[in-house]
Amino acid sequence: LSEVSAVCDYVLIISHGKLVASDTPENLSRLAAGSHNLTLLIKGRKEEIRKALEEIQGTRDLTLEPSEEAEVWKIKMTTEEQLDVREKVFYKMAEHHCPILEMKSDKASLEQIFLELTEDEKKENLVDSVDNSGEEQPLPEEKVDKEGE
Repeated sequence: LSEVSAVCDYVLIISHGKLVASDTPENLSRLAAGSHNLTLLIKGRKEEIRKALEEIQGTRDLTLEPSEEAEVWKIKMTTEEQLDVREKVFYKMAEHHCPILEMKSDKASLEQIFLELTEDEKKENLVDSVDNSGEEQPLPEEKVDKEGE
């Protein structure tokens, strides 16, 4: 999709037959920039790091995965709106004696925007495919013709 950003002046994103976005690549990036994404490498105890980061006002989403190094966690953090929490993260981790080994601010690419918009549609379809008994039913495109077997 990087080619789309370079070549196209206007982008339409269609998911499952529905138009989910229609704008310039720049405006779509700006709209997706409604949230601020950080990728971090922090050394320390997982639960202590998680609890400390969740205390930071505006934290919307947080995922911690182990890195190659012992006691070092790769963290993806999303905040509300255009809230820049880098200083707050620094001071909070210093308060807990958890060194930040890397901090990177991520700008949403057109590919990330596409995935976000189309994943939401898939989730809605998945929810729609659950019947009253709570059992998941296959989505229409996943149905298999049992008679042909």
